[in-house]
Amino acid sequence: MRRVPLLLLLAACAPSAEITSIASWFGQCAGACRVELAVHPDPVVRIRDPGDRVLLEAPGRWTPAGEAERDQVEADLADTPLQDVYGCPDCADGGGMELALSDGAVTRWEYARPPDELAGADALFHDAADALQTCVASDLVAPDDACAPVTVTSPP
Repeated sequence: MRRVPLLLLLAACAPSAEITSIASWFGQCAGACRVELAVHPDPVVRIRDPGDRVLLEAPGRWTPAGEAERDQVEADLADTPLQDVYGCPDCADGGGMELALSDGAVTRWEYARPPDELAGADALFHDAADALQTCVASDLVAPDDACAPVTVTSPP
């Protein structure tokens, strides 16, 4: 009988959830209140109003560097226990961020103040969301050919 080392067996069974979405929101707004980045298989930004209606949907494609970055962020998160909430998201209308994983886990943090363990996800969101909203390719994302730039007015 062939024996498999226990450590190898445990590593193979380690949970690895994909990022479903990363979003920013501002509670006291009139217009684009939530910017949501769907991550798999390709990036799509959805901008929502206070009633959660989609105002804009802007698809794109991950570049090879973007796929590598997305995969690295997911790998880093796979081994990191996350809190449900960091700081005080959207207190005094400072805005909030949210990460949703395919295993149902959701974590939230203050806009522009990610904890160290979420800094990669926060940066991925801002790069991809900006590229898809402005129709300007980044190192990580190429907007859809039919992209039309949108001006989103949200607090800083």
